[in-house]
Amino acid sequence: MKDKISIEILPTEQIDLIQPLWEDLRRYLQERSIHFTNHMQRLSFEKRKMGLLEKEALHLLLAKNNATPVGYCVSAIEDGEGMIESLFVSSQFRKWGIGETLIRNSIKWLEDEGVQSISLNVSSGNEQVMAFYRKWGFEVNLYKLTKVNP
Repeated sequence: MKDKISIEILPTEQIDLIQPLWEDLRRYLQERSIHFTNHMQRLSFEKRKMGLLEKEALHLLLAKNNATPVGYCVSAIEDGEGMIESLFVSSQFRKWGIGETLIRNSIKWLEDEGVQSISLNVSSGNEQVMAFYRKWGFEVNLYKLTKVNP
């Protein structure tokens, strides 16, 4: 039920709570990637976590249905710039407004911290999320092309 959804701010020491959802996101992107399936498969949470923990400031939000994690958003600050590092909501909980709540709270945190701009990356194959991000004022700034060797 929708009324059982809660959003929690996690201390960075509890970042491992998002790992199962991050793994779901990795698999989701891997299924949709045309050119980077092997790259997605090789991604590890431990490496991603270490990179996140090196940021100047980190904000972790976890959405729960009762006690079950169903979504998260990680935002960070580096050199005065804000970044939505990762956002994911489990498929059965999409269209409940969870993603909207997560990004709204993350943007507010970044703005309250005084960042000059906020950016995010969208993986190739996941273009259907562009309309969601445009609703929040995000627009394409550049295209980054990557060649990944097998």
